[in-house]
Amino acid sequence: MQYEIYYKPTYSLAEIHLSDRESIQPDRRSMAYMSANFKVSTGIKGGVFRGFKRTVLGGGGIFLNTFVRKATRS
Repeated sequence: MQYEIYYKPTYSLAEIHLSDRESIQPDRRSMAYMSANFKVSTGIKGGVFRGFKRTVLGGGGIFLNTFVRKATRS
């Protein structure tokens, strides 16, 4: 994983480059853009109770998105 942060110190933007099959779980509503070679999966990590607790106590979402970079063909 490589990253670069632009527009510091306010309204920062992190551009992240992942290797094949690397994944990331960004905070909800934080993705600005992505390339087409990603697989997106959504789920409740840790079960329903833990997801509900994360939503109520932490202000996060019950569902988490995972973005996995697809393997490139050579």
